[in-house]
Amino acid sequence: MMREPVIAVSYLPFLRENSTVLDVFKLARAFGFRYMTINSIYGEVGLIPLSRFREDFNRTAESFSRLFEKFSLYPVAFSIDTVEDLVGLYHRLRDREFREFLKIVFRIASFFEASTVSIRKLAFRNRTEEEIHEMIVRLRTLARKYNVKLALNTHRGTVLEDINFALDVVQSFSDVYLAFEPATYVTRGIDFDSYKVLLPYTQHLVVYDADRGDENIMVEFGKGSVPFSKIVDELIDMGFDGPFTIEYFKFEKLNIAYDGDPIEDSLRARAFLENAIKKRLHNR
Repeated sequence: MMREPVIAVSYLPFLRENSTVLDVFKLARAFGFRYMTINSIYGEVGLIPLSRFREDFNRTAESFSRLFEKFSLYPVAFSIDTVEDLVGLYHRLRDREFREFLKIVFRIASFFEASTVSIRKLAFRNRTEEEIHEMIVRLRTLARKYNVKLALNTHRGTVLEDINFALDVVQSFSDVYLAFEPATYVTRGIDFDSYKVLLPYTQHLVVYDADRGDENIMVEFGKGSVPFSKIVDELIDMGFDGPFTIEYFKFEKLNIAYDGDPIEDSLRARAFLENAIKKRLHNR
């Protein structure tokens, strides 16, 4: 019998100005979430203080392990996020600190037995194929070393929003997957039948709703044009077991228009996914 897919949530819906880890975990658990995807942000203070892991990995990991256990939360994936693309950042810095940052995230994911490390912005369009290939090989080496899966996000503005390029990458590297973000294609007016070719390579689905025509708008769940029913049905039929990660947020500095409440939309998305998954599994 197929295992039911995991429905996770990013910590972002629960993040407020001056929020602590405890604040975020309390809110996530209060609203009934058990699984989380953690964003690891280079050069900024994220939920997980990477500097503390560099100083004393074991003690910091054990401390966070106790926190996860206290709130009955389970990190299922870690996402590496950067202001600029990862390839550009790597070639600009080329220093030990940045290489250590990448290594630490994979090591953390392995420690917490998370299934996946996803890369939000692999490369912008001005990067060469040689540079991109080199970066993927480095990331894949880390994924293999720490026994986690590497998933590249089909994020807007990156080379992986090109369906053919994304397909070429995952077909060239048998152990590299996608963190599939369907809103990327919907906002560009691309139909489901065109991008569904990427679903068999999906290890991690990023869930938020969006509408056609504007890449900088996130809309309330259920009011946009992302065909989640079709996507869930296709993935379940392929044996996908997650995670589905709900990712609503409200940050003015990111220049993304969104008038909803990220927690309420996360709850709507979870309810939809639970029902859609059970219905499809029942009808198989």
